Amino acid sequence: MSSRGRETFANGLWMGRLRERVLELARGGGDPYSDLSKGVLPCRTVEDVLTPLEDCFMLDASTVLDFGVLASIMQSGHTRIPVYEDERSNIVDMLYLKDLAFVDPEDCTPLSTITRFYSHPLHFVFNDTKLDAVLEEFKRGNGRGIAEGTRMSAP
Repeated sequence: MSSRGRETFANGLWMGRLRERVLELARGGGDPYSDLSKGVLPCRTVEDVLTPLEDCFMLDASTVLDFGVLASIMQSGHTRIPVYEDERSNIVDMLYLKDLAFVDPEDCTPLSTITRFYSHPLHFVFNDTKLDAVLEEFKRGNGRGIAEGTRMSAP
């Protein structure tokens, strides 16, 4: 894997996009001749289907939930938003859109207050994990909040 690939997928991408892509591949689009019917899941990896970190909609943990931020969240169209500290590769939490149901933009609530209250678990997978293994995690109900990380080699 190139250094750009390791950098792009350094500490994770969020579960919503991964789940969408795995389920999309699993459905095969109704085409009996799709890649899935030829057994593509065991051959493809997490890195093959996820969006690079620099292209993900994310929020800094120090964000204040005012009208502008809430509007950008709604405009993003995402229901799960990774929350990072210091740098985008340091994903520390996941904000679900439904967590914002009772947030008043006039209160300027700190994002950290919301994420601490709901405290959604994150599960990390390595970028070379096969999609069939990830699909099995989803089937067992362990796939919520999956993010992807880079496997480190021993010195």
